[in-house]
Amino acid sequence: MQTLSELADEYLYSADLLSQQIASCNEKLRRARADGDAEIQYRLRTFLADLYTQRMHLREIAHLLKTYYDKPENCIH
Repeated sequence: MQTLSELADEYLYSADLLSQQIASCNEKLRRARADGDAEIQYRLRTFLADLYTQRMHLREIAHLLKTYYDKPENCIH
């Protein structure tokens, strides 16, 4: 069984993989711009928006997992 920190690390690893895919798509987008291919540009921008959203969610979840047991200092119990 994994700890929350280990699970968070897996989420961060997945976010890193998405970063690589984003870099690849950005390169394809640069080529599509150079070629003047508007349809491919549209598809890549749409796909990139989804990838950026997914990466943001993965990073947010990783942060929540890493800080799950952190208690606010002003919390009264």
